[in-house]
Amino acid sequence: MSPDFDTLAVGPDGSTHRVHHCLKCWPDEYRQIETGAKRHDFRANDRKFARGDLILQEEWDPMTEAYTGRRVLGRITAINYGPEYGIPVEFCAFTFEALELARILRPVAGQG
Repeated sequence: MSPDFDTLAVGPDGSTHRVHHCLKCWPDEYRQIETGAKRHDFRANDRKFARGDLILQEEWDPMTEAYTGRRVLGRITAINYGPEYGIPVEFCAFTFEALELARILRPVAGQG
């Protein structure tokens, strides 16, 4: 998958940020991100995640199979790739800082 460079997120102060990756998050996971309890992720590295990438984490409701509209913009601060530290070869583990709650200025086709 290529990065989602067509997505711009707008922060509460009106600043815009070009997003590298839009990530689907289930409600429990999203709540932990929003409150600051979760600042890490483990994912298939099909997007070529890298330190410094901006990630837009969007809450997804598996019951309704739709995005809820809640989003957090973050930046990857550290990353390890498989097979380091027992991580499977095609996966990565990264930490991130939450920058702000965000709204979408221009969504990628097919996303809400």
